[in-house]
Amino acid sequence: MEYIFPGAMAAMLIKILLNDRLAVAMIILLGSYGTIIFNGDTPGNLDFSMGLYIIFGD
Repeated sequence: MEYIFPGAMAAMLIKILLNDRLAVAMIILLGSYGTIIFNGDTPGNLDFSMGLYIIFGD
């Protein structure tokens, strides 16, 4: 489920509609939210690999 998260779509829409800096800030924010939301199989509170996937997979 977490591998179909449309983080790239959000960044592209913000870049087209607003500006580059806001798009970069949004993808970092989505990556940090993804570490918390998609923490299904790892012990602890954060899943850093999923956050990195959302940030750098775009």
